Amino acid sequence: MGFFMIIMDMHNKKRYTSFVVLGYLSMLFIFSIGLFIILTMTKKLPVSWTYLHILSISCFIVIFGRFIKTWLGK
Repeated sequence: MGFFMIIMDMHNKKRYTSFVVLGYLSMLFIFSIGLFIILTMTKKLPVSWTYLHILSISCFIVIFGRFIKTWLGK
């Protein structure tokens, strides 16, 4: 219960923003790990690729999504 109170504390914007960024980055890593595992298990990943290649693809998807959101005017 206390953790949610810290997140919902809108008076402390710096703490709220840091939790949002931390959550966003952790979900990016979780998505990248899941994508890497799925591509590895289905043998769709080139042999020379590593996790960093998948992480860069995930970052590109996020940046492209932000660009589309800005371009459409939210």
